[in-house]
Amino acid sequence: MKSKIHFIRFLLTKLKNQNIGKSIVSFLFLIASVVSLTLLVDRSQLIPNNFVNVSDTTLFMLIGVVLLYVIIFIQLIELLYYFIFSKEVSLIAGMNVGDSIFNYKTIIDQHTKHIILVSQNFRGAINKDFKELSIGIIKGKNKGKVLLIGTTFSAMKEICPGGELDYLSTLKDLKEMYISLDLDEQKLLRVVFHPSASSLTVFFRDPNHKKLRRRIAIIGPKFAQDKNAPNRLFCIIESWKQKDLYDSFFQHIQYMANPNNCQFLNQFCQGIKADPTVYAKAKPDEKEAIDYFCDSSNQDLSVFDYFTWYD
Repeated sequence: MKSKIHFIRFLLTKLKNQNIGKSIVSFLFLIASVVSLTLLVDRSQLIPNNFVNVSDTTLFMLIGVVLLYVIIFIQLIELLYYFIFSKEVSLIAGMNVGDSIFNYKTIIDQHTKHIILVSQNFRGAINKDFKELSIGIIKGKNKGKVLLIGTTFSAMKEICPGGELDYLSTLKDLKEMYISLDLDEQKLLRVVFHPSASSLTVFFRDPNHKKLRRRIAIIGPKFAQDKNAPNRLFCIIESWKQKDLYDSFFQHIQYMANPNNCQFLNQFCQGIKADPTVYAKAKPDEKEAIDYFCDSSNQDLSVFDYFTWYD
């Protein structure tokens, strides 16, 4: 009995982790091919009772039928082997996530309680839709939480010289988001920085939700100086289908958000202010944003523990 239960659990796990829809269609197609080919051979009376006087045409047709059976049989074996033994999974992938069904307006819905955005400098990531939707879930009935993780100022200067200037307008956008929230709501928006955010853009929805279908990750690899955002690759990890893969990837995000590993927003702004070259290039409203975040009396930006904060 226990062995049957373990086998059923094993099959259910495979059903979640594999692209089962595609596998079932492929399997049914191959079975249908075998049945159709068998009926065709039977009705055409292709197989003779006596192989001594078989014509060349019939012989070649028989060889062709046998080869078709072999090909179909090999495909069935490969499909079954992949389904039972393979650890690899199929992921949804595409280009330009903003024009896909996985854009912010689709993914951030009224049930969203927690979002995490990892980005190099947030310029392409924090757009009008993201700002409005983020503020919406913070002010909504769920009192959702938003965590932003960017690249540290020093890492940005090293891997993409000049890219650190993009942070000036980012900080202005972040200030606009903060001042649109009251003091209690500001605690639900957190911004930290870590060098590991240099090479990818990642969006997580409800990563700790008890319902696995709510957990989704949109991942976009990024070269250090890649400015061609519309053509960037993205892939989707859904926890209910690929839980092990999702959890493994999310561990890195938890490490980046750990208060012992990350840099806080006020510390980040203090670093920019201490750089005379960058700070001098800031516009007046950008300097106001930097000064606003340097003054931690506006909000408690330096005390942040991701795990306590999320709970």
